[in-house]
Amino acid sequence: MALIAALGAAITWAFRRNALDDPFVTYRYVENILAGVGPVYNVGESALSTTALGYAGFLAAIVAVGRSVQTIDVSLASNLVSGASLTAAALAVFLLARRHGQATAGLIAAIALVSARPLISTFGLETCLLLALVTWSAYLFDRDRPTLAAVLLAAATVVRADGAVAFACLLIAWLAMTRRWRAMARPLIVFAAIVAPYELTLVAIYGSPIPTTLAAKQAQASIAGWPDFASGLAVLAAEHVAWSRLFLWFLPIAAIGIVALARQRWALPLILWALAQSVTYQVLGVASYTWYYAPLVPAVAILFGLGAATVARRNTALAILVAAPLFLAQEKAALALTFQLPEPRARAYQTVGRWLAANTPLESRVAVMEVGIMGYYAQRPMVDLLGLIRPDTIDALRRQDFFWTIAAYQPNYVVLTGKNPLWFQFAAPDHWFHQFFAPVYEHAEPGFWGSPMTVYRRTAPRRESPESIRTDIGRFGSALTLARATADRTTARRGDFLTVELEWIAAAPVRRDYAAFVHVVSSEPLVIAQHDTPINASRWPVGKPVAYFHPMRLPDDASPGVYTIEVGVYLPEEPLTRLPPLDSPRPRNVGIVGALTIVP
Repeated sequence: MALIAALGAAITWAFRRNALDDPFVTYRYVENILAGVGPVYNVGESALSTTALGYAGFLAAIVAVGRSVQTIDVSLASNLVSGASLTAAALAVFLLARRHGQATAGLIAAIALVSARPLISTFGLETCLLLALVTWSAYLFDRDRPTLAAVLLAAATVVRADGAVAFACLLIAWLAMTRRWRAMARPLIVFAAIVAPYELTLVAIYGSPIPTTLAAKQAQASIAGWPDFASGLAVLAAEHVAWSRLFLWFLPIAAIGIVALARQRWALPLILWALAQSVTYQVLGVASYTWYYAPLVPAVAILFGLGAATVARRNTALAILVAAPLFLAQEKAALALTFQLPEPRARAYQTVGRWLAANTPLESRVAVMEVGIMGYYAQRPMVDLLGLIRPDTIDALRRQDFFWTIAAYQPNYVVLTGKNPLWFQFAAPDHWFHQFFAPVYEHAEPGFWGSPMTVYRRTAPRRESPESIRTDIGRFGSALTLARATADRTTARRGDFLTVELEWIAAAPVRRDYAAFVHVVSSEPLVIAQHDTPINASRWPVGKPVAYFHPMRLPDDASPGVYTIEVGVYLPEEPLTRLPPLDSPRPRNVGIVGALTIVP
């Protein structure tokens, strides 16, 4: 146990500066709780944008106590909690195995667990604390202490909702092994007594106990190029082999451990949880993230420990020799991560965040793909382009309208990376984004794949009260209905900015995707301004409105007069093939939605 604790302490110290982006979303909740403005991300906006609000409360208590003595950084405090929790989880696995005469297997499993890179890389998240609570609950169930185990699993569920899956698995496994069906009432009551008030509090504050992050991760999985849980597991395995081929040694030893499971029923509850949690993630259809595979690590560590102990006939020294190739591979993978802490991406986000804090007005709204680190240091109202904060952004992501959030929320600043700025969508030189925004700051971080990062400032005035413009158009083709059109102005000057919003409804399932345009047309007719955008109608919900923005800038040499605002729908691969507006057929297959007067 001293060896496990010492190893855990060393790893905790080595990774105390780990900086993932996602935990910083929770850290901002922590800071707002401590500042007295409530459990929110953006002040004044009630949204459950973290999967770990319970962890935020726990961390806020720790930081408050720490700051009463001396200044303590939230990130450092969370990393220390992660390290201590991972060490506690390893000790629980060891004690569980030793209780059944498998101390050697438990030692091997504990070392494999506490030095696993997939867990070390999650430092700062609530992941390791969740693992500690679940593994100690498994130990308590094994000692026939179901009530105390239920308390820990309720705490795990408050920390992260995944704890509910662990509670169900461990309780069912305990009942199946002990046959004490009448004893299930007390742990159920204790679990519900702790979890129910917490969930009701979430409903009272946010309207739902389900964080917006769940729908965001599901939407991300629907975007081409982002693997789901199963595909991500294959990628993770391939990465381990790329770090060191010694990881392949795990396979034959773990296979022997699977055979040994027939006589080691004590290990089954944690393995059942690993399988159940994996199935849950796959069924939910979420995108792949490293920490989603955390429940698998204790299970595979136990299998490896059982296999090594079986091969060595429980000789501890020999078992360590058998396990040595895996330990060496883990050390190599962990050291590779240590040398770049904090990683270049974290350094880049922190630098840009501090620049925003020093060079932008306090009320400035900043749009960025990953709002964690940058939002924490910028301390500005953030516009999240990944959908963690606003559900309507998630709807836009599902239909792959990646610039929708920028057009809808009109941020004062937008930060984009040099590569993959918006899901591999780039703003071409003639894109409306460059008409509405101008670069004001650039930061290149050595080693960061997204360099350079560019901060753009909005040069167009904000639209305040969009005007409804008359529409005499109904359906395009057999299924697309134009329900409403609005414009931010019907009278403009040369060089003004104009945004037309079209609200579409799919009257029936649409089997293919189209593109739509808005033209400002003179009487000749001559198109003086236009905006085209793909409309992925095959992804629209039937019967529900879907909005698209068409921003554009009027030319500086436009002649004063009355212009027509036209709308059309066409095939992206055949721009001249347009869908006719059935309810009001017109030449050139366009619909008239309003007029714009350009004054001198």
